[in-house]
Amino acid sequence: MIRAPFVLASLALVAAAGAAIPRVLVADLTLDRVVLLQDLNNDGFCSAAVSGEITIFYDATNASGLPAPGAIFSMIQTQNGDVLIGDGDSDSVYRLRDLNHDGDANDAGEAALLYTGGFGPSIQTPNGLAVGPGGDLLIATAGASSATADFLVRCHDLNGDSVCISEGEGTFWADLSTVTNSTPFALVYMDGAAYYTDLRGAASDVIFRAQDANNDGVIDVGTELTIFNDVASLYGPAGFPLRAVGSTIYSIDSTASVFPQRLVAYTDLDNSHTVNDVGEAVSIWDESLLSALPGLLLGTVFDIDIHRTSGRLEAFISCNGAETSDNIFRLIDLNDDGDFRDAGETTSYLIGNSTAFPENMRTICILKTCLADFNNDGTVDFFDYLDFVDAFSSNTPAADFNQDSTIDFFDYLDFVDAFSIGC
Repeated sequence: MIRAPFVLASLALVAAAGAAIPRVLVADLTLDRVVLLQDLNNDGFCSAAVSGEITIFYDATNASGLPAPGAIFSMIQTQNGDVLIGDGDSDSVYRLRDLNHDGDANDAGEAALLYTGGFGPSIQTPNGLAVGPGGDLLIATAGASSATADFLVRCHDLNGDSVCISEGEGTFWADLSTVTNSTPFALVYMDGAAYYTDLRGAASDVIFRAQDANNDGVIDVGTELTIFNDVASLYGPAGFPLRAVGSTIYSIDSTASVFPQRLVAYTDLDNSHTVNDVGEAVSIWDESLLSALPGLLLGTVFDIDIHRTSGRLEAFISCNGAETSDNIFRLIDLNDDGDFRDAGETTSYLIGNSTAFPENMRTICILKTCLADFNNDGTVDFFDYLDFVDAFSSNTPAADFNQDSTIDFFDYLDFVDAFSIGC
């Protein structure tokens, strides 16, 4: 299990209007670093001209003795605060924690190897990460070439050291070698099942659903791996990203040759484990809405992240290409109608320019700004308390609230204190 959260720097930063300042991590594949973006002056976007708005969160200067980050294909933040990155150069997953609250994870002991081959299956090209059953880490690996089998790996911390680098801690969760032209990308875990995008080469793009229905610890590809959505439906995924909020999955087209690229919300309304019915796949934003931002283009979209903040849906889209396409766009559902199509709901958060950053942005991650919001729904209410008590009673990793790698009554007291303060 993945244990010991960290508390990110400046959690108390609040904009004048009362909303938390969004803090976003983005990995740059050319510069080999993870960059922290935060709109400190609350003007709506991040600029190198404002001190502290664009800073290095993790790179080759880290004092933890780890190799320089390379092709960071995936990045998530766990419920209790750890940032996990999947590195395609070293074929490893690293855990990042800002222990001294200085806004980076480059200090000694703040970065650790979480999983690599040798203690279980190798993870060539770790395209997707998700916290899965029992708090275990799931990794989607696309293989080094078309001749390399693809699979989902499960990382289970057997000895309680908060990492999975001991014998037997990495296992095959799903062997995808029999899936036609399998190329798994982004991965999420929602409502007891894993979902991942698979471009499948010349075959139709799909979102797969994997559920261990018989609880034997592995996915039977013949019966427990099914198609959640395919291109024959109202909307078919044609891209890499996948994120989940509540019981809705979000994906976006990832090809600059198609106009307009669309952000689609998939909700299984009839609990059929598919989203092929009318109303279950809804385009909630598309590239044409960038007309409100003259001169800015949507390049190839490799990632999105989406969450609720103060109860309101918010998304960030990272893209790359020519200089005018190296952008991050922020979408805010101002009128709470479930989409980002209305006036003022599409804004620029980072504009590409001739400075050293950005060069080749890939994965993006919205940082949690309130630890009391235990269930990550954008509000602090009694459901957060109930969900913490459930995690505490079940001894799951998220209950280690005070970062001491032990789940005990002090975690309970610290959560109650944070809950009383609110956000």
